[in-house]
Amino acid sequence: MTKKTPHLLDIGRWPKWKQIALFLVVFVLGMAALEYAKSMRRGTPADTSMGIAQKLHQEAANSPAPDFMYVSDKAKAGDYQAQRNLAYGYAAQPYPGQEKNRLLACAWYLVVLNSNHPQADGGDVSNVETYCGALDADSLNTAKSRATQFLAEISAAQKLTKLP
Repeated sequence: MTKKTPHLLDIGRWPKWKQIALFLVVFVLGMAALEYAKSMRRGTPADTSMGIAQKLHQEAANSPAPDFMYVSDKAKAGDYQAQRNLAYGYAAQPYPGQEKNRLLACAWYLVVLNSNHPQADGGDVSNVETYCGALDADSLNTAKSRATQFLAEISAAQKLTKLP
């Protein structure tokens, strides 16, 4: 006589832990569906991932953005992300108090690339190629000189922060 294999949907034959897990999954999904239905009746969207992202964007838009001096000071102190942000501000989207300047964008991208930051990657190489490659020879030489000055200032500032 062959033994009959229990059907997958024969939940009564499942181990208790599987039955409890299934109950919890169904319960949580049911509660989520009820909350969604309630929010739709109220006319407010449920907190989906998109709703949460929109809320975060609104909060960020309402909070004061860092200004040019704040980012510049952090960049000159050696902060990798601030250096990238400062360069991008010069290249495309200036901070309040900053003006677009292709030469300084190139100089700061050179600083990022030559600062030996562990976070530096191929994107930083691409930024140098993009923004420095658009300059004429004289402007590129000036940008290199400025980058060298910035690197010296950053190095001096970092040495001073390590003193007792």
